[in-house]
Amino acid sequence: MDFLQNVPAEMSAHADGLLDLFHRYAKSGRSGLTAMQFHEANKQNGIWSFRKGRLRVYCFLDKGSLVIATHGCIKSTQKADTKEVQRAVKIKEKYFSDQRAGKLKWERG
Repeated sequence: MDFLQNVPAEMSAHADGLLDLFHRYAKSGRSGLTAMQFHEANKQNGIWSFRKGRLRVYCFLDKGSLVIATHGCIKSTQKADTKEVQRAVKIKEKYFSDQRAGKLKWERG
């Protein structure tokens, strides 16, 4: 949320659009979004991204449907940003390591 709240003013409509994508995914799952809006950024590691304009929010899935957002970024080129994908992979690995160790605390918002 910090990422979306702090994007440059000229991208605020895209940030709002990403929030809309999150709500649509929550309501309808992947079938509610196109491949341009939500796609697998790295199949080998199960990293997905929500896309709106140049904004990306990377994530992975837990228990099949729980979406864990790792971070957001502003994309500057057409090419896939391997640094951002690797960042998401590292966060995913830590998440599952902490989960196995019983270090996660679940709270409802």
